[in-house]
Amino acid sequence: MTVWLCQGHMRWQDGMLTRDICFSSLKPTSAGFEAEGFFHEDWHDPGDAQGFTFEIHKTGDRLTVHGTDWAEGIRDEFFSLDRDPTPNDGPAMPCPIE
Repeated sequence: MTVWLCQGHMRWQDGMLTRDICFSSLKPTSAGFEAEGFFHEDWHDPGDAQGFTFEIHKTGDRLTVHGTDWAEGIRDEFFSLDRDPTPNDGPAMPCPIE
């Protein structure tokens, strides 16, 4: 999975859908960050945005993102990322912010 972090967004491809988190606030904690923002299940459908509180933790080379839906209060792991130990020999992928 490729995840882009740019311009206040975290965006990734999930099958045919482009998922997006737009951060409205970000606060450092001892374990990483606490954040608030909006999650778009399908970035191309602006009507599906939901407010979330996020926890972003870095442990070694792993980054884990959990989110809690404001409406339902359900906490869920969005994903965990492990740093690729091999260098990227190709050109950097541009941030997909339109």
